[in-house]
Amino acid sequence: MTTNSPDSLSPNSNDLTKQELQPVRSSSASLQQLDTLNKKTAIKIKEIKSRGSIPGSITYQHEDLTIRVNEVLQFDENADKIHNYALIQHALTHKDKITITLAEYMQLTGIKDRKTAREKLANAIHHVVGITISRNNLDKLSKQQKKYEPFTHDTVIYIDGSYSYGKGWLEFNPNLTKIMDKTTRPMIYPKKLFQLKGTAYYVLNALFYNKQVNYHNSLARQNRMKLGSILEKCPNLPTWDKVKNGNRNFGSRIIKPLKKAIEEDLTDEIECCFLDQDGKTQLHIDNLPLDNFLQCFLVVTKWKDLNTDQLDRLKKSRK
Repeated sequence: MTTNSPDSLSPNSNDLTKQELQPVRSSSASLQQLDTLNKKTAIKIKEIKSRGSIPGSITYQHEDLTIRVNEVLQFDENADKIHNYALIQHALTHKDKITITLAEYMQLTGIKDRKTAREKLANAIHHVVGITISRNNLDKLSKQQKKYEPFTHDTVIYIDGSYSYGKGWLEFNPNLTKIMDKTTRPMIYPKKLFQLKGTAYYVLNALFYNKQVNYHNSLARQNRMKLGSILEKCPNLPTWDKVKNGNRNFGSRIIKPLKKAIEEDLTDEIECCFLDQDGKTQLHIDNLPLDNFLQCFLVVTKWKDLNTDQLDRLKKSRK
């Protein structure tokens, strides 16, 4: 199997299951938080101006992460997809240098226009190179949590990368990959995520992560998430408090795009219902009360593209 074709996103297996195998990436709590990093919501906390040959830097806060970049932060879902593609390829090949052609990128993302795809791929690579990440609450983590933490100090993720003549590449910091190989957990990253946009991208990513970190707990815990927790993973949407303190138009600014993601964009991935604050099942998100909306649950009643055999194997192999 070649390492740089879209088909290579699935791990090797001699006894294939009925469902197609999905890509596998290294994952941890901090890597999952990196998935929701967005230039619109990251909080700028420090800026150092360049002096002579000494470059400047800008430092941001995002959830439990501190992010430092040499330029203004440009991380978004497109950059996150390339980052996750690199994680998948490293998990598959154990190589620090990852390559992807423009043709592969177009097939992976479903982008038809060559110029648009070229710009997105080149920009994504440029925006992830040199980013430094650290976990800013290490003192609050348990010993068990620290076992799975790759960012115990300021760590550059990609030391180099570029795009030219239809081919892009990224090179991981080898010190980071050594740590990731020992500490992070393998998790499924469904191929569909590469083609989703906006709210649908963030919602499905959050649901898959919740399913996998709770896989040894009850089905109820695996398959349900509070809407407040889901919205925290959607940096493209305004926060509930921001809308509350503004025009209070929760319907058009939050609920409508969330509804579209669930009822239109993710219909090939999940079937779901909702639980209101009284624990009663509601079939439609519009039936949930605004005053308790964040405490209501989305419940996945059917995963349409989740290979549970593959998930079982991943959990057993990690043990």
